[in-house]
Amino acid sequence: MSPNRTVTNSERANLGDLSADSITQNFGDTYIQGEIRVPRFLTAPPFKPEGVLGRSDELNQIHQTLRADDRPLLLMNGEGGIGKTTLAACYWHNEQATYKHAAWLFVDGGIHSALLSLANTLSLTFDPQLSDEEQMARLLQRLASLDADCLLILDNANDPAELETCYLNLRKLPNCHVLLTTRVDEMAGAARLKIEPLLKPEAIRLFTHYCPVTAAETDTIHQILVAIGYNTLVIELLAKNLKNLNEFSPTYSLSNLLNDLQAKGLLHLQTQVVQTAYGSSRLRTAEPEAILRAMYDLNQLPPPAQWLLNNLAVLPAQGYPYALLEDLLTPAQAGQIQAGLRELRQKGWVDWNETEKTVKISPVVQAVARDKNKQTLLTDCATLVASLNTKFDSLNYTQVQQYLPLTRSVVGALSEANADVDKLVFRLADFLKETGNFSEAAALFNKLVARLNDSGNAVNLSVCWSRLGELYLAEGRFEQALDFFEKDLMYTKKLYEANPQLELLKEGLAISYQKLGELHQAQGHFEQSLDFFEKGLRLKEELIEANPQSEHLKNGLAICYSRLGVLHQAQGRFGKALYFFTKQFQLAEKLYETNPQSEQLKTGLAIGYSKLGELCHAIGHIEKSAYFFEKQFQLAEELHKANPSSVGLHNGLAISYWKLGSLAREIAENSQARLYFEQAEAIWTVLCEQVGIPEYCNNLAQIQRDLAGLD
Repeated sequence: MSPNRTVTNSERANLGDLSADSITQNFGDTYIQGEIRVPRFLTAPPFKPEGVLGRSDELNQIHQTLRADDRPLLLMNGEGGIGKTTLAACYWHNEQATYKHAAWLFVDGGIHSALLSLANTLSLTFDPQLSDEEQMARLLQRLASLDADCLLILDNANDPAELETCYLNLRKLPNCHVLLTTRVDEMAGAARLKIEPLLKPEAIRLFTHYCPVTAAETDTIHQILVAIGYNTLVIELLAKNLKNLNEFSPTYSLSNLLNDLQAKGLLHLQTQVVQTAYGSSRLRTAEPEAILRAMYDLNQLPPPAQWLLNNLAVLPAQGYPYALLEDLLTPAQAGQIQAGLRELRQKGWVDWNETEKTVKISPVVQAVARDKNKQTLLTDCATLVASLNTKFDSLNYTQVQQYLPLTRSVVGALSEANADVDKLVFRLADFLKETGNFSEAAALFNKLVARLNDSGNAVNLSVCWSRLGELYLAEGRFEQALDFFEKDLMYTKKLYEANPQLELLKEGLAISYQKLGELHQAQGHFEQSLDFFEKGLRLKEELIEANPQSEHLKNGLAICYSRLGVLHQAQGRFGKALYFFTKQFQLAEKLYETNPQSEQLKTGLAIGYSKLGELCHAIGHIEKSAYFFEKQFQLAEELHKANPSSVGLHNGLAISYWKLGSLAREIAENSQARLYFEQAEAIWTVLCEQVGIPEYCNNLAQIQRDLAGLD
């Protein structure tokens, strides 16, 4: 374009009737348009950025795009705080000398009103009788009459509907390069430049620019960056805040910051006021959380978008296949998900990957949504909670694994709870306990205990105490285990005495006695252990008398027989042990015959063979022991083949190999023993890699010692 040209007739026809030809000459920083003096800068310039890291490619792309079209307009989009305004300001200051006129408009209040604010600078007055549309037409005529090239930057143009409305008007300016910063995902016909988060090296450099740290702390910075989704504004705010907190005394470390982020969330950190130019034409001084809360206005969201935002806010900040969202949010209507996603995507509050069909939400948006929507989170996430509960009910161990990060995030985000949330917390804690993650399981059970104490739910409270006792017993912390088991017994006994006809409470009391029996057995307190086991046995037998057809109660009684057999065998009372093991085996065999498809009952029968094998081995009946162990092995193999993803069944198969190997070693068949031991070693190696349960790792270490002993 010529630097001093007039608007052509065809361009004038597009704009309407212009009042005069455009005759232009330089006059210092002012240009004379006919009889009108127009400043070179139609607005105050934006802040000059302190420094832009890692954005040279984006700056080059802005430059090339705005010069590649005779009516250039570029939509520069990305999440809030990612650096769009900084890039636009950098472009202004780098390129201002190449433009005859330039305007920077912050359009959070609307593009229409922002453009009309230029009227005074353009020496344009409006008849009060003119409509808004007529005023805009006059303004566009005046802008189009300015000498080319002009730069028009519209910052924070985040209203999708208004962008669509104003798009054609902005395209009517043949002499203007129009750059819009926006969170809006796309606009038909507009060139688009998506601003992604900084790469790791540049993000770390940005943090250390505001808050110098040692080289040894780089990994901690990276963990912080991951937690905040590499958001540029948040990096600036957290780094400045950290420096301010430690201005006079180093009392708040990077590790403190990381721990607070993980435990409390982005909007509940230890903070002081900081300064930033974000979202303003001047420096703002405020606490970081106040700045972040102001980034997103949730009040205007339609119900489907608000509902979907709340669900995404409690999930981890990662990409989700659309199909997974549909699965988790069923029975919600697919139309509701689509409507919500369309709205959030248009506003730029979620990222949509068209190729992979995935949805991703920023940790910043999540933090703001959780903070502002506290009152609606629990209601809106009811379907999600119910779906996750169903997953734990219906899926096997391997399948449930993929839902663990989601479940952890959901139960951590929902500070308000109801029965369904408590159920999900319990199931997660129980799963973690069974897979050896004792510390996290204990934390969740304690969290649940605190909540149930407030609600007065004695039955569930008693169950949680029992689980905590089991955790501490497994870790050998007998005093803590005893405290929880006694609490469980006290509450359960009180409930049972008030309702002795309620079978659920009688069964619960029997289990409480059993747990205390296990604890005393582990401590070598034989008499106390025997007393508790026998009390539990009497209750179990009473339950069977009242419900002789109950498979569940019979299976529970068989387990009770087995535990008494183990107790007597440990004391050398082999006759008593044989009596109880035989009772357990006979009951397990009958149960299995009535329902051979039941994994639980087949497992019970395998345990029966195992206990009889162990007893025969203890009293020197090697051949009988081998028979029972081989029968156990056959069942363990069948169970594993039927459910190869079950960790417990895989472990049971490894134990069978180990026992057979031990017997082969005793009769000096070392080559056969090696084969069995190697099979067990292979299984436990895989299990230790998958779940790392201490018991499995201890077994692996022992089997490796056994193998070494064969050499």
